Amino acid sequence: MAQAVMHRGKPSPPTMAAVASLADVRAGCADLITRLGLEAVLEGDPAEAQWLGLHRRGKSGRLLKEPVAALAYERVAFELVELPDGTWAEEERGLRERPWIVRLKSGTTTYRSLERAAGVFRAGLEAMG
Repeated sequence: MAQAVMHRGKPSPPTMAAVASLADVRAGCADLITRLGLEAVLEGDPAEAQWLGLHRRGKSGRLLKEPVAALAYERVAFELVELPDGTWAEEERGLRERPWIVRLKSGTTTYRSLERAAGVFRAGLEAMG
């Protein structure tokens, strides 16, 4: 039996091999998404920011606004700042070290690589079903 690889005192997060984009992640998880009764929505520009959200349908058949799970790529970090006139604006803070963001019911985590983020995303979906 193979021994688990440790990362910072915990078992290393799972990875999903052979993924180059969020479209690949969606295709790799298609069977799981269908089995859970979810709908995948892919939005954004692959060069700057992209988002894959998994939504349930409401009683009317329309997609619910909030996703049950999401995987996003955000290359640039922004901070919300209050201007002297009392309005709010987004201020760019530079490039993110960990641009891949996984949002699941269990919480939000960030990763440096798509392979690691996709593996955690898939494991979170498997835990849902």
